[in-house]
Amino acid sequence: QKKMGFVALSETNYRDMLEIYPKIKGVCIVNGRAPIVPTDRFDETREEMASYKSAADSRIYLHVARCSPVKNQMLLVEAFGKFVEKGYHADLIIIGVNYETELGKSIQAKAVNNVHFIGTRKNVGDYMLNADAFCLSSDFEGMPITLLEASLVGVPIVSTAVCGAVDIIENKVNGVLSEGHTVGEYLDALEYSYQHLCELRQNSQRMKDDSSYTIENCARKY
Repeated sequence: QKKMGFVALSETNYRDMLEIYPKIKGVCIVNGRAPIVPTDRFDETREEMASYKSAADSRIYLHVARCSPVKNQMLLVEAFGKFVEKGYHADLIIIGVNYETELGKSIQAKAVNNVHFIGTRKNVGDYMLNADAFCLSSDFEGMPITLLEASLVGVPIVSTAVCGAVDIIENKVNGVLSEGHTVGEYLDALEYSYQHLCELRQNSQRMKDDSSYTIENCARKY
C-alpha cells in the first residue's frame, strides 16, 4: 500500500493540515521567490502607473490576481470605493485575467473611477517596485506568490487574515490584516495603511532583507 505525505506552504497551513490529517506525515516548506529586480521596462512602468493617479499626491495600491470568487475582488473594490469616498487620495491598479467574465464585469461595475483594470503584464515586478502598497482580499489561501513578491520588495501589504498573509505580515508593522472579511473591516485596514504608510514602508524595507521566503531557502528545504 502506498503511503502519502504532504508539504505545507506556510506555517499556518502546516498547523491546519496536521489538525485535519493527524495520521499523515507532513513537512512545512514555505514557498520561495527569486529576487525581484527591475526590467528594461521599469521606467516605462513608473510613467504608466503615474498616469493612473487621480491626484498628484495619490498613493498607488496594487492587486495582482486572476478574477475568481476565492480572491474576493468584490470586497476589495467595494472597500476601496468607500476609501476614496472618505477623501483619501489613492488609486488601485488591478492586474490579472478573467475580468471579462460575468463575475469580472460585475466587479468592474462596482468599481469607482480610481480603480484601474489593466489586464495582464509580464513584468509584474516593475509594478510591485513602483507601488505604495499591495492588496489581497482572498477568502482563503495557501501561500500566494504575489505576497512573497510584495514582501521581498518591501511593499506594505493590506490583506485579509488568510494563510500566508498571517505568516508574512506582522500586523501594523510591515502591513495590515483586516479583522474580518466585511467591507467595513477591510476599509479599516486600508485607512490604517494610508495613515501609517511611511512607517509601514520603513519596516517593510528593513524586514525584507531578513526574509526566509527566498527561492534558495525553499530549494534547500526540498
